[in-house]
Amino acid sequence: MHFLYGSVWGVPRALMEQYGFRGTKATAAHFAAVQTTATGVLPALGPAPPPTEWPKKQIAVETFHHAVYAAATGATLTVLDHRSEQARLAA
Repeated sequence: MHFLYGSVWGVPRALMEQYGFRGTKATAAHFAAVQTTATGVLPALGPAPPPTEWPKKQIAVETFHHAVYAAATGATLTVLDHRSEQARLAA
């Protein structure tokens, strides 16, 4: 489930990059979207209890994991974009 969830959330982040919304602001927006979905939408749809029922440690771990995911995705896109630009210049 986490692999699918992470892969699906990579698409909007890649689209942000494609349309010029890059860097720290894009990573922060990506984190906010993922965190909001995990703490708001998923409980509303039923696969998770509301965050008010989560232990504080679980909220902290969940937030940390989403922050790492957003940062890693942003860093990966930066590297891929740089490599793509180098390939274009070499051609």
